[in-house]
Amino acid sequence: SLSCRGSKSADDPSIVRASMRRTRRPLLSTLVASASLAFRAHQTAESFSGPPSLKRPSVSLLRAPRARSRSALLASSDGAMTESVPNVSPGTLATLVEYATSFSAANGLQVESQGSGGPSVPGTRSYVTAPISLLPQAYPRDQFERATSLAGPFNLLVDRISRDGPFLKETHEDVRGVDEYTGKLLEMYEEVYLGERRGDEWGRFARSADRLGIQRSDYMLHEDSTTGRHVIKQVELNTIASSFAGLASGVARLHSFETERLGDELRSFLEGNERAVTGKVSDDGDKGVPASPAMTALPAAISVAYDRYVERHAGAGAGSSKPVVVFVVQPGETNTVDQRLLEFALHDRHGIPVVRMSLAEVQERVTMDESTGRLSFDGEASRREIAVVYYRAGYAPTDYPSGYDTAGGTGVEWLGREKLERGACAKCPCLGYHLAGTKKVQQELARPGVVERFIDDGDDAAAIRSAFAGLYSLGADANEDDA
Repeated sequence: SLSCRGSKSADDPSIVRASMRRTRRPLLSTLVASASLAFRAHQTAESFSGPPSLKRPSVSLLRAPRARSRSALLASSDGAMTESVPNVSPGTLATLVEYATSFSAANGLQVESQGSGGPSVPGTRSYVTAPISLLPQAYPRDQFERATSLAGPFNLLVDRISRDGPFLKETHEDVRGVDEYTGKLLEMYEEVYLGERRGDEWGRFARSADRLGIQRSDYMLHEDSTTGRHVIKQVELNTIASSFAGLASGVARLHSFETERLGDELRSFLEGNERAVTGKVSDDGDKGVPASPAMTALPAAISVAYDRYVERHAGAGAGSSKPVVVFVVQPGETNTVDQRLLEFALHDRHGIPVVRMSLAEVQERVTMDESTGRLSFDGEASRREIAVVYYRAGYAPTDYPSGYDTAGGTGVEWLGREKLERGACAKCPCLGYHLAGTKKVQQELARPGVVERFIDDGDDAAAIRSAFAGLYSLGADANEDDA
């Protein structure tokens, strides 16, 4: 979702639903296995730790045996192999593994190895297959479509929360005293967007800058105790560094290839899986793995923010090189392939250059023109202006190892974050979006009437609320609803 100056919602509905699209086919999600064949049962394509109120439906067909090496597992007897993966023969399993590892190498389903490179071979990198889903899992069509329909309302909710300073302050008031990290985020938000302590001039460029939201809402299936139907319940809404668009799109293509190429061999498995989730095997011939549009839509969203910056700041890049998008990344990052896929798509489809920096490098290299808010740095050949900042770091206390003493000049990561936030460039996300994604806000939204404070449309508000799993405060702000 792109929130433009003076706007309360996204400009382009195609961007609002950048993360998902409607499809007639059922979403096939996961039975997770690592590339080394250490099988384990899993419910979604990513690791969630949901609240106790989310009952995990018994739809996984893989048991969770002890991790074994590839050679040991493939050398197991037929009986042992079948017991580990019901309805999949050892031969088919071996073929799946071969396809998965080969497809991953050919399509960038990889992560950077820990400790790659090194003094003996400077500048080298090594990559291994990412922990990916070996086989898909049936997912109720209506719940997949429900998730796609909720993307727009949730994006609008985040945008409106981000603009409500009193709500963000009140919601985090008890947290800031015990959580230094959240307290620092809130303090910076107050100074930049609310004009507190430093005055209105301090954040004037940030307040008029565009805001770009690339958000990922994580759901699990909940089995309704009354009807026995599976419905989605939101685990969390990620508003900063929402990752895996590149890798997840590749996993969808892998699953589609496997289920089409080995359809006969996997029929028993897939039908058994569908029966476990839906209670029956549908005769609908339009089944399959939906293609993910993320690697088309997300670069397009960043491109819109980039083009708006160039349009609004006439002469951006004049006399120097083309403006850039800065990816803020962690030192020693291993999920580089997922990030690079987005970087390459921006170049190939939109001609937009990307520069990667850590927060410490931002503080060291980037300067801000206090009269215009423009951020720039010295590139290899010329001065480069920053049009968009895209955060893949900054979401955890460990991303700020120099500490919190910005007044003393030692908290360099926080100083870098502050510099970016104050600038005129588009932020993905801005501080308000970041704070809107905290667990404390999620818990506050679960209280009666809070969603309705931000969403006027009664149907949209009810749809959002129906996806909540139920969160309750154990802190000083607990009330009778939390009892």
